Amino acid sequence: MSDKKDLIKTIDRIKWYLNEIKCSDPEDIESNDLEIMGETQSGQEGFFTVQINKVAGDALELVNQLEARNADFEALNLELAKLRNKSTCV
Repeated sequence: MSDKKDLIKTIDRIKWYLNEIKCSDPEDIESNDLEIMGETQSGQEGFFTVQINKVAGDALELVNQLEARNADFEALNLELAKLRNKSTCV
């Protein structure tokens, strides 16, 4: 996921899948496959199957990437604060 647009699409997809899993009746999950029904913008209905462990893996990868980005931002903020302190006249 190299750019922000791809990241947003992935986040939206993962959240949708996780919500479908969350809302599923446990008795409906008989295997590692989850059937997801959806509708296109033009109103066509359809379905596809996702593997639950694949969704979990994608979610974990996304969380790891977001945590790494957050750590990068925190480090940048710390460096910025140091620079501001050095340039302050007393």
